[in-house]
Amino acid sequence: MGKVLGLDIGIASVGWSLIDTDNNKIIDMGVRLFNSAGANNNQERREARSARRTLHRKNHRLQNVEEFLLENGFNSTNRADLNPYELRVKGLNEKLNSEELYVALFHLAKRRGVSYLDEAEEDDKNINESLKINKELSKGNYPCEIQLERLEAYGKVRGLVEVGDVNSSEILINVFTTSAYKKEAIAILEQQKKYYQQIDDDFIKGYTDILTRKREFYIGPGNEKSRTNYGIYKTDGTTIENIFEELIGKCSIYADQQRAPSSSFTAQEFNLLNDLNNITVEGRKLTRDEKRSIVGDILSSNSVNMMNVIKKNTGIEDKNGIKGFRIDKKGKPEFHTFETERKIQKFLKGTSLNYDEFDIEKKDKLAEVLSLSMDYKTLKKNCNKYFPEFSDKDIEILFLFLKNNKTLYKNWHSFSLKLMKEMRNELYSSSKNQMNILTEKGLKKNLQNSFEGYKYIPVEFLNEEIYNPIVRRSVNQSIRIVNAIIKKYGDLEAIIIEMPRETNEIKEKKKINDLQKQNEKEKNEAINRARNEYGFTEEQLYSQRELVTKIRLWYQQDGKCIYTGGVISAGDLINNPNIFEIDHIIPKSISLDDSLNNKVLVYSYANQRKGQRSPFGAFYLPYNDIAYEEIKLRASKLLENKKINKVKYDLLTFEEDINKYDVRQRFINRNLNDTRYASRVILNGLQEFMKAKGKDTQIHVIRGKFTYQLRKRWGIEKNRDESFEHHAVDATIVAVSYMLGQSEGTIRNPFLQQIGRYDKNLWNVVSNREYDKEVYRLPWEGFKRDLNKATARIKYSYKIDTKVNRTIADATLYSTRKVDGEDYIVRKYKNIYDNKAAVSVIKLVEADLNNFEDANESKILMRKHDPRTFESLVKIIDEYEDENPNPFEAYRREHGYIRKYSKKNNGPIIKDIKYLDKKLGEHISVSKTENISDKKKVVLLSLNPFRTDVYYNEETGDYKNIGIKYNDISFKEGKYILDDKVYNKMKKEIGIDVTYKFLFSLHENDIIGITYKENPKIEHRYRFLSSKSDNPNRIEIKPIDKKDFKTRSQPTIGKKVLKFSKYHADILGNTFNVMGEKLKLEFIVDNINNL
Repeated sequence: MGKVLGLDIGIASVGWSLIDTDNNKIIDMGVRLFNSAGANNNQERREARSARRTLHRKNHRLQNVEEFLLENGFNSTNRADLNPYELRVKGLNEKLNSEELYVALFHLAKRRGVSYLDEAEEDDKNINESLKINKELSKGNYPCEIQLERLEAYGKVRGLVEVGDVNSSEILINVFTTSAYKKEAIAILEQQKKYYQQIDDDFIKGYTDILTRKREFYIGPGNEKSRTNYGIYKTDGTTIENIFEELIGKCSIYADQQRAPSSSFTAQEFNLLNDLNNITVEGRKLTRDEKRSIVGDILSSNSVNMMNVIKKNTGIEDKNGIKGFRIDKKGKPEFHTFETERKIQKFLKGTSLNYDEFDIEKKDKLAEVLSLSMDYKTLKKNCNKYFPEFSDKDIEILFLFLKNNKTLYKNWHSFSLKLMKEMRNELYSSSKNQMNILTEKGLKKNLQNSFEGYKYIPVEFLNEEIYNPIVRRSVNQSIRIVNAIIKKYGDLEAIIIEMPRETNEIKEKKKINDLQKQNEKEKNEAINRARNEYGFTEEQLYSQRELVTKIRLWYQQDGKCIYTGGVISAGDLINNPNIFEIDHIIPKSISLDDSLNNKVLVYSYANQRKGQRSPFGAFYLPYNDIAYEEIKLRASKLLENKKINKVKYDLLTFEEDINKYDVRQRFINRNLNDTRYASRVILNGLQEFMKAKGKDTQIHVIRGKFTYQLRKRWGIEKNRDESFEHHAVDATIVAVSYMLGQSEGTIRNPFLQQIGRYDKNLWNVVSNREYDKEVYRLPWEGFKRDLNKATARIKYSYKIDTKVNRTIADATLYSTRKVDGEDYIVRKYKNIYDNKAAVSVIKLVEADLNNFEDANESKILMRKHDPRTFESLVKIIDEYEDENPNPFEAYRREHGYIRKYSKKNNGPIIKDIKYLDKKLGEHISVSKTENISDKKKVVLLSLNPFRTDVYYNEETGDYKNIGIKYNDISFKEGKYILDDKVYNKMKKEIGIDVTYKFLFSLHENDIIGITYKENPKIEHRYRFLSSKSDNPNRIEIKPIDKKDFKTRSQPTIGKKVLKFSKYHADILGNTFNVMGEKLKLEFIVDNINNL
């Protein structure tokens, strides 16, 4: 053999391990860490950008309204006594003077509503319940009438208010539809038209056009003066017609063809036929006529149960004979079912559109038009272009359908209509799926040709194939590791890969936790039921090997042997354990499946009779009281009652010959090899590269559950929270899995079987004991000892993010208060009726009362400025102290919300508690006016520096750091730059003169070394996080091998430091002292965030 590389690819990490199979040793191990490329990473920036654009559009709209009104003789006013809500209501029925009309119309334009609510369904889950209430109220009232009524009743038009009794509250949201505001504007202007000559139909149209105007979606952001590559106005000066073609993308096979709408008839038929060609019915494939019959049945039905449709059209007796279909998240069969086609057929039946007379080409075009139409205006424009025969009534009918079914028209297929049409006949006439046909026709891209001229694997060659950015980044990092290993150690015999289960870090953790909870729940239910039937002690429960598993299987099988149907008593399980055994439904040596899904609890004699066969193979011909058909019936009943899942049912009813080569191969693929899309892409890509270069390196992508079984059997503990080393340990287990089952004549190695290098005559089905002994034996004597030693030498490498166009500040707006000449940040605990917030408020109040006798010194603003309300709050805490954890909620249940003190006891509801936090450091002021009191500011808190430049004075031995923030960077002519004048000013402010020499720049996750004068022989290495805004020489650090220290560590690079160093870590974690780094003040955009 030779050198084998194992890769444990995760969402934000790649563990790797290189083993020498000739000499049984671990050569090298490491972990590469990086931020996952999830959408959430840039969500805050996107939201801030969206908010800026919304604000810009609002300001532009108000400016246009102001100009429009001035042109028509209505002048602005600064009168503060005019209530705009009252004026808008008054304007519906009475004359408004010139000033009043200006205020009403200007105020109306501030909140012009949201257009998506006009097109949303009443039961749309994306619409808040309060928005639905507003929409319903608008049917009989204008927004101004609703808003004024709320203002008079609650003193506000939005926020938390009491409704009815004290136990009922409601959040009022001041959002209405654009059409509702337009109707109000027209009603006001139609009334004022009676009094003002200049208000005519043109005036009304001019005003409402400004009020309701909306950028067409196909234009995208930007304009001719402010260009961006995300819209039609490109930064290179060109302007394209629309952005749809860029957003939709090109066919993955025919690069000159646009991707087809998933809602097109052709795409729906293609997907269904592909599903049908992947299944078998009682061991055979579907015929052309059966497929046509199934398609016809689906298209003529309102609702579809695919299993029943297939059963009916194939004539099989039991739908459990249908195999090979996809499974949804709930474990149920999943098929494409012409959902969109059936819905539009039903909706348009009997209308003037005559949809049932459309041919496939016309249906496909209509699907494209509907997919490209975001609103009625766009739909009408597209229909006029492609379907000029449609009347306005026809288009209104289509829009009504689109409005109710928008989710059906949001996706695009990876293939073009041209490609799918070319494969249509063969999908009907043969049993080949899309991949088979593409491969046979030579339509799949020949990757080997793309490797010409490359010595190593091109890092991003799979980017077009892998759509998910999270997986793409992980794969690209992995390829870099493979290249580095080959460059350092030469050619490899094999590369074994384990891919991540999920593409979302949070989802992955949730999935693991949910599965653990589900397993724990079932285990506890099983034990409780067994205890109810036969009492036993904890000692008895854990005194027998596998007793807990037996009880769990007993529970799943309703207390019966699955093979014989005989009753199994809980007492016998405890007292007579030898008469029952756990059997692997399909022998482990064939299935490679040691999971609970492949296990059943049976009488020992039945297990002995079954031997190393499947239930079908052993009991197809009945033996005494055991018959396969009875087993099948019992399994079917358990499945129906949701005691077992479909996976276990399929194993119990598996009727193919497990001794056949192709059958065994399928079990290998199912339980060992990872056959998910992204896994197949990386497998095929690496295999093609190796072939192109004439190398015989074997590539395998294996399932995580197989390596989990190895780890469990070998007793190798895994603690995800302790350190990152488990990634490299997992990679080692992945690598040595290649060495399992090598003993001649006993059992085949799954990898060797797959590549045909092992004698098939030696494939003897072995017992579970022999299988465990062979497959789960350690790869070499002393392996665990060697692994422990190698773990201490694991190398860590981090991808350094030097991107400069990140968030410049915390997006939260903060107010401040000046105390003794110093500005302090004001924070608040939101919703004191929430238990968590209440606990924090009580601690704050108690500490404040203990620390400050004088209320003027208090940190709590209510105590300073509203002592009577504060006294009431303290009284409630005292009187309801037994109502843990929330006295405020207890008070609310009895008396209603706590209110600000007033003589009539009708003050505003107290919901939040504000307090003074730390002193204001670096910030960005966003106060709108200079008239704000000097004691109050509105600020954004500036984030810590993204880069820290380190300078050194050789004469004094002093270090000085400059912290550079995102807002220090400016964008000019395609580059982000740090202006020389700005930078020199920063240097001057902290005393960096010509005697200081630039050493290096630090970014998050750079490796640093600190040597202290008191112990000059020891260097401490850390991971750099950031320097502090108020003191750049104080830095925050983290450990290299784990996520965090137990307590925050922030050393100062000051007088005690002898040497401060930076290290570059390559992709394999080899570190090199950084010397002679050049100061960088320009950043080219394209090179900022390479993968």
